[in-house]
Amino acid sequence: MNKIKETRVYNVQVLTFVHVGDGEKLGVWDFYQEGEKGKVRVVDVDAFLERFGNDVRRMAAFADPALRRGWSDWRNEPNNRSVRDEIPILRSMTGPMSWTANEIRKQIRTGLGVPIIPGSSIKGAIRTAVLKRLAGNAAASVNRKLEDLLADKSRRNPRRADDELDRFLFGKDPHHDLMRALQVSDVAFSDKDVSVMRVKIRGLGHSGGYYKSRGRGQGDMDIFAEAINPGARGKLRITLDRHLMSPPQAKVLEFGDKAACLDDLHGILNERAREALEDDKQFFREAHMQEIVRQAEVLLGHVQRAGKDVAALRLGWGVGWKGTTGDLLDAEMLQRFRSAFPIMGVKEGFPYPKTRKVVHMEDQLPLTLGWIWLSRLRKEEGTP
Repeated sequence: MNKIKETRVYNVQVLTFVHVGDGEKLGVWDFYQEGEKGKVRVVDVDAFLERFGNDVRRMAAFADPALRRGWSDWRNEPNNRSVRDEIPILRSMTGPMSWTANEIRKQIRTGLGVPIIPGSSIKGAIRTAVLKRLAGNAAASVNRKLEDLLADKSRRNPRRADDELDRFLFGKDPHHDLMRALQVSDVAFSDKDVSVMRVKIRGLGHSGGYYKSRGRGQGDMDIFAEAINPGARGKLRITLDRHLMSPPQAKVLEFGDKAACLDDLHGILNERAREALEDDKQFFREAHMQEIVRQAEVLLGHVQRAGKDVAALRLGWGVGWKGTTGDLLDAEMLQRFRSAFPIMGVKEGFPYPKTRKVVHMEDQLPLTLGWIWLSRLRKEEGTP
């Protein structure tokens, strides 16, 4: 083993749809839907303009505001039907069987167009799990910090409420941050591993009963996004910087004994996964969505039987407030913070958070988002 850095190689299996966005969306002039089998064609607009840019008749739809309804309508214009199959396509995906979308959230890709789960997202999810372990190890000190924050109104910035606690647990600044000792690679996939998913917001009513979220009175609101498919596989590398974790350097960086947490990475991740799955079971049981309760029970069984070299991790869009904050507050402390920080809201009969994002596809049972399974490889398997 390299005495300075230790690299662990993992097989990654996607368990439920994973979406990590790049901040952009596909609009009606970026894609069109074809047929009734859920096909989505993403258009190479630059190649289209190069081929047809000087054809006034073909370009009429772009110039006439009345016709600016997107590729789907452009392809059905009488003047364009003869060349509808000549539109240059960047990539094709499957999607829900019966749907209409005006925009699709894009999955992040490399500069060469390769879809990925970025290492920064994986590291962020690991950080959340480590945060919970560190907070548990320093429970008395953390509780004092929380009480101080509640008592001092001048420090109640709703959007920066956890900064002080984060510095206390991880380090006073980026140079002293424990997570410096962990480097995480991207996980690359292929275009065939990406599809368009339909997501709905699900929540609880005052009585604890299931309700449908409404969007501007238009019925059930759909959100469409590219996502890595369940069953997709990739490779991940996690590197531990043993130099930074060594006692002399850890003392300089003020890590104390916290660096030892990173040696129990699988245990930390599975501990956090069990808590998240138990929370999902309770929420969706009250929401009368037994399919997701059963899904959580199956995954929970895998996590509980997990060996020392495998772990479950949840990341990306749709993991919710608890998935990004570390879920550090017990029921009483959560209620006190909801009262102190108006942004969290306090409504009798509602839990916090009161909604979840759920994938609904016609040919599948409803799914929660963001679960991946990590299986560590032996050294010879992980060698490129």
